[in-house]
Amino acid sequence: MKKSTTGEPAGQTPANRKKAPQGARKGSNVTLRSGQRAGTTAQSRRDSSSPVRNPRRRTASPAGPMNPMNRRAVSSQRQLQGPSSRGKRRKKTLLEQLPRPVAALIFILCAVLFLFGLLRLLGAGKDKVPPVISLDHEEGYVVMPWQEYKEEGFSASDDRDGDLTDQVERSVLEDRICYKVTDSAGNLTVVYRDIPYDTGYREAAGKDFPKIHIDDPDAEGKAVYLTFDDGPGVYTEQLLDTLDRYGVKVTFFVTGSFPACEDMIKKEDAAGHSIGIHTLTHDFAKIYSSDKAFWKDIDKMQAIVQKQTGHTTNLMRFAGGSSNSISANYTTGIMTLLTKQAEQKGFQYFDWNISSGDGGSEGDMNMVITNIISGLPNQDACVVLCHDTKEYTVKAMEYLIPWLLDHGYSIQPLQFDSEPAHHGVQN
Repeated sequence: MKKSTTGEPAGQTPANRKKAPQGARKGSNVTLRSGQRAGTTAQSRRDSSSPVRNPRRRTASPAGPMNPMNRRAVSSQRQLQGPSSRGKRRKKTLLEQLPRPVAALIFILCAVLFLFGLLRLLGAGKDKVPPVISLDHEEGYVVMPWQEYKEEGFSASDDRDGDLTDQVERSVLEDRICYKVTDSAGNLTVVYRDIPYDTGYREAAGKDFPKIHIDDPDAEGKAVYLTFDDGPGVYTEQLLDTLDRYGVKVTFFVTGSFPACEDMIKKEDAAGHSIGIHTLTHDFAKIYSSDKAFWKDIDKMQAIVQKQTGHTTNLMRFAGGSSNSISANYTTGIMTLLTKQAEQKGFQYFDWNISSGDGGSEGDMNMVITNIISGLPNQDACVVLCHDTKEYTVKAMEYLIPWLLDHGYSIQPLQFDSEPAHHGVQN
């Protein structure tokens, strides 16, 4: 080998020497350092000459360039791991893929459920929650002073035992109903219901309902014909509402005394009640002056009935009844004549065998109820005289009608062939 004049090997200049890395050129006389193996240099050559697979690895560490020994260790570690381990990442779980607020909410719910289950487990066998009793109430239901309370309904349940309705103990006290039930853990629940007594009678009459005890072995099914004279009037519609509430039918012997209320006749008939003629004027002096005057009055009232109902009626009641003696002041023997003529004209006339006593100028609810109830045992078929022109009589029906129904009586309207309850003619 030729040497340059500078003392360097031929072809190697100072510039070239700087660029060439130590031990990188073939054929260069590089003296091995003390203790360095030849294989190290060869490995270093391979590392420096091989292409860089990971650009990020080219960045020098803060401590400076990696020495050959460290490079060899890293390379050996990579070879042991194998190429499949490069760039491999751990897959995220489903919870990690969720947004953080959602994941936090799920975590909280799970924690709550866990605590709830733990508390249930710890509290098992320590049931301290009593059952619940619920009472039903029928809207508008009231108990009359003489009636027994009719159960409106109840139920009982427990959070562990379920439905306990069949195990409720029910007892009737003086003015309350007591309900008791115990669950399997021994927890007791007691509730009371105040009996909904109707106080309307006491407020209207100013006194308690009359305590009447009657002995009528034939009460069950016995016919009671409630009849109302002299209307329709200003209280008739109230009476119709009461009758409708209890679903009973009665008989109205109508007059023309209150022309403004004549349309009530149509409502009476439409509701299924019987309509009979009482008189147009109810003027004794006029109607009993002669038989012609009487039938003229009846014919005019019949025309009003036909106008309101669309048909005539063959039921009638004499003013004062067939037994009245007042008619003798105007025509002797007039009632004997009229009763015969009524049959000839196709009418059935009705008197009564029980009077409410409301025909006078004074009276009250107690009187009406007492008179009617006390007269029931004495008749086979009860034809009751009332007046729907009396407010206290109309109010008394709100108590009398349910009493009659509770005791088995049958409230019916009069028909042509019903028991007429004729009085003895006195004139």
